[in-house]
Amino acid sequence: MKNYIYMAAGLFNVETNMVNAYFTKKLEGFFDENPLTIDGEQVPVQCYLPQRDGFEVGKIADFIAHAGEILPEGKLTASEVVMYVPYYLDLGYFMSNSVAVVANLDEPIDNGLMVEVAYAKLCNIPVIGLRTDLRTPLGQRTDILSINPFIIEQCDCFIWSQTPPGDFDDVMSHTDTIMDELEKRIRKWVADSSKGNQMRDSDNPIFKNIIKGSDMLFGDIDDDIHTRANMTKIVKNFAKNADFLMEIAPELVPIGTPGE
Repeated sequence: MKNYIYMAAGLFNVETNMVNAYFTKKLEGFFDENPLTIDGEQVPVQCYLPQRDGFEVGKIADFIAHAGEILPEGKLTASEVVMYVPYYLDLGYFMSNSVAVVANLDEPIDNGLMVEVAYAKLCNIPVIGLRTDLRTPLGQRTDILSINPFIIEQCDCFIWSQTPPGDFDDVMSHTDTIMDELEKRIRKWVADSSKGNQMRDSDNPIFKNIIKGSDMLFGDIDDDIHTRANMTKIVKNFAKNADFLMEIAPELVPIGTPGE
């Protein structure tokens, strides 16, 4: 079983995706050279970067098209499958195997990120919040804790840095200083986490259903989930287990037709 550092962030434009990718590259380099220590033993760690490793944003389009080709006619729509697959993959598979969560708390803070950090907190997964944004929805620019305290309270550690100044070299130098601190804090909080990730052992019915749904969808996937063959497996697994997956999903109550 792999140990992941879960990179929680918005994924919807080139700016945030570049930052996510750079943070991931730096952290994976750090831990390749000097592995994390968990319970006195060095363990290999990989970052989970949803835009790279999951079914997020652009990759969803390919998945929808493929799902539409192979779903049993009349039972499910591709949109229904796609609505839930990233949820079970991100939370049920990757977060359940994570040793820490890094949450990018720059504005605008992503809705999915807030769910991820709250779930991580409930499962004893260390959460390191990172913020470089000068925008202050609450408080003054001089206040470090100037964002919603409900988000801050989910963090075991909150790293705040002024927005990197200057040209490209200045920005990258400052960013590398942030990364050095982030690495140290991840090591500290993982080492201090006496019980570790408790998601798979939780009696919470929400987590139990997430894990069960994830195992139904991805339990027989042992390599790249993005191959045509594995996308086919995932869609067929969803169709086979649709009664359970749709039963635990929220009731959808449309009033009117979208676009009217």
